[in-house]
Parts: sequence; structure tokens; C-alpha cells
Amino acid sequence: MLASTEKQLMKNPDHVKGYQQQMEEMEKLGFSRKLTDEEIAKYKGPVCYIPHHAVIRPEKKSTPVRIVFNSSAKFHGQSLNEFWEKGPDLLNSLFGVLLRFRQQKIALAADISKMYHRIAIPETDQHVHRFLWRDFDQRKKPDIYVKTNVTFGDKPAPAMAQVALRKTAKVNEETYPAAAKIIENDSYMDDILTSVPDVNTAESLTKEIYTVLASGGFKVKEWVSNGKPTNPDINQQPDNEPVTDSSEQKVLGVQRGYGWDDDLAEVEKAEWRKFFKELQELDGTSFPRCLLPVHSSKAAELIIFCDASEDAFGTVAYTRWEDFNGDVGVRFISAKSRVAPVKHLSMPRLELQAAVMASRLYATLKEEMSLKFDRVIFFSDSIIAFSWIRGQSRLYRSFVANRVAEIQNQTDPADWRHIPGEHNIADQASRGIKVKDLEHDWKNGPAFLKLPDEQWPKSIPKADVKELDKKKKK
Repeated sequence: MLASTEKQLMKNPDHVKGYQQQMEEMEKLGFSRKLTDEEIAKYKGPVCYIPHHAVIRPEKKSTPVRIVFNSSAKFHGQSLNEFWEKGPDLLNSLFGVLLRFRQQKIALAADISKMYHRIAIPETDQHVHRFLWRDFDQRKKPDIYVKTNVTFGDKPAPAMAQVALRKTAKVNEETYPAAAKIIENDSYMDDILTSVPDVNTAESLTKEIYTVLASGGFKVKEWVSNGKPTNPDINQQPDNEPVTDSSEQKVLGVQRGYGWDDDLAEVEKAEWRKFFKELQELDGTSFPRCLLPVHSSKAAELIIFCDASEDAFGTVAYTRWEDFNGDVGVRFISAKSRVAPVKHLSMPRLELQAAVMASRLYATLKEEMSLKFDRVIFFSDSIIAFSWIRGQSRLYRSFVANRVAEIQNQTDPADWRHIPGEHNIADQASRGIKVKDLEHDWKNGPAFLKLPDEQWPKSIPKADVKELDKKKKK
């Protein structure tokens, strides 16, 4: 494997230079070390040699050539990773991290430099991470090295990294409680994302996070912020881009029961072309990051809409606040939707499914956000679903009873309101919305949310008694 790696790299002198520099840097920083003949002869524990190769990334100016150690490479039918346990999944909810990143005016983002390399491993683990290297001198016998820290690509590496990071936060939580909380709750992999109310808080918090991380051997590579702090640690890098109120969308592959080489019908081809063309328009779409950009005179409110159609059901949430001048602001938080099940459901049942989704979104927002909402309001335009939620779950058959019980466990039925269908913004989640229309009510919230509560559209719901009785127990 070493000869193959050398042969491939030696086709490009720049790649040779980059690979050699990284090998030397690893040894200089203590991330690897060369074994002496005495050590090799003396050690009697388990041994494993892992191959390494280059990943070429010309778009990366700092590291266009990256060394990768392959712990999954097999020798005699077995690999090192087959002997490891994966360990617990300790990653924070990405949705929750992003929610807290959007909460307050000043955004802070940091990257922990060479995170895995900062975590030492015991001698026994080092010897199962042996590798060969000879500085591209193919005339000499390769020297034997060991990795001295966690190797990216090892099955338990993510869990080990998170344990080390959380341990660092834990031992510092009495001295630096705010920084420890951010590191523990607002990190995802090697990134830290959070938001604070003002620049002064940002300055003091970044200093504390530096101190806490340094105590565990970690180091922040860079800080970026949308503020203009006096602390030179923030936005100190010349190539840093400020964190702005923007968003980036990604789409995953979708398969619909066709074989890889099967041709699509013309109608479906046209639909997919239309879909991909519209996806390109997302490049120019942005949503404000900060959910509460000003100090409000009243606590924030959480407004959640839900709706369903024969094709799908969905929910959308907004924050609402009032400033000291009496002006009202509204910001989009999140939305979810799901296609209707293949098995036919009546519209009232689909509307109830939408209400369940709304209650689950609320539960997630309440758990993940540190903001405390003064009140929560749920809107549905289904009179029957609204009546079920306000009723007693035990009176209904299992489908309705189970879902009503879940809604009532997660929300207060008194917080649910009926709204005329033409004012329900979640209708766009259930029926679909074009990218060009995102800039209007979907992004900014329905216009009536800017009005005083007493001017909001109201209706006096009166459910069909026969329809309600259908779902009651006999």
C-alpha cells in the first residue's frame, strides 16, 4: 500500500511536497512518533498496521492534499474497525444547535482546530495504529510510526471526541458556567454555533471558551461573527467571512421505485426538470437568522399553524414580539411537512395528523430553545380537528383518541384557535409553494400577525355533530 501511495503522489511534485509536509507536521506536533528498534522488539501487545493515502482537494488553499488513515482497510479478511465498538451517539441535535444560533442578535461561530488530534490515546491503542513511512525514499526500508491520538475514520472516533469535549466542559463548569454550557450544548462535531444579545457578551464569552478549551488541549481555529467587537480574537483572520442573515439549502437524492436504468415517463421527466430548475432559484433565497432582533417590551410569542390537503400535511412556526414603540415583528422559525399516507385517510384525520405534527414541533422548540415564550398559539382551520383537541380523548376510537391524547399531553388545548382557511399560512406547506413566493407571507408571516390580537381573523367553530359522533366509541 505504501508503494502504491508513493507512486500515485509522485506524479505531481506539489502533491509530494504537501504530503511530506503533513507527515513532518504530525511528528513535530506530537500527533505521531517513530518507533525505535528497541521499542518494536520489546512491545508484546496487539499490533495492527493501517494504510494511508492522499485525498486531493485543490479548492482548499491551506491543505490541498490531506492524509487519510484507513482503519477499515482489510488484511486477511479483517480490519481494525471490526474490533471496535462504535460507542454512544453524543452529538447534539443539529436542529437544536441551529435554533439557538438564531435566537439572539449577535451570532458566533467557531471551528475547533484539529479536534481529533487533540485527544491522546493509550500506548496499547497506539500500536494498533502503526503505519509505514520513508520520506519518499524508495531505496530505504520504511520506518515504523504510531499514531498518538484519535484517528479520524476509527469507528469510535466521534464518540471519543465528544466524550473528551464534554469532559473538558464539565470540569470547568463551576468556574466558567456560561462557556461550559455553550461547549456542551451548542457544539456539533468540531463546530461551535451560538448567539448572544450584544457584543460585550460575545467578547467575554469567546475569551472564556478559549480558556476552557485550552484546559483540555483544544484550540479554536477561528471565530466569525456578524458583530464588530473590539476583541481581536473575533474576525481576526483576513479570509474570514462575517456571519450574515442567510441560509443554505441542500437537497438529498429521491428515489421513486424505478430501476437505475429505467426511463421515466415524459410527464414525470417534465415534472423533475421543473423541480430541479426551481431548486436553482433557492440560491437567491435567504431568511433572517436572528429570531428576536430587538429588545421587546413584552416576552416573545410562539405562533404555530397547521393544515392538511389530500396530498400532504404540514406545520410552520413563527416568533412574534412587540417593541417599546408598539411595532410588531415576526420571524420565520421552522416548518415541517409530510406526504399523505398511501392508505386513504379522511380530511379530518389528515388535519388531526397536521395538529400532531404541530404539537411535536412545539415540543422540539421548547426543548431546544432557551427562549421562554410568554404565550403559545396554535392555529388550525379544521373545525372537526379543533373540536377533537378541545374534547376528551377517551371518548373517541383509537386512531383519534391516541393522537388527541398526544396533542393534549404536549400542548394546552386552550392554546388552540380556529382560523378561517384563507388566513392559514400552513396551507402552503400542505399544497406546496413556489420558490418565488417564499419572499412574501411564508417568510414574513401572515400580515394579520402585525396587528393587535383583537384584530386577528376569528371564527366561531361549530363542528358537524354527526362527523364527531362517527369517531366516538360505541
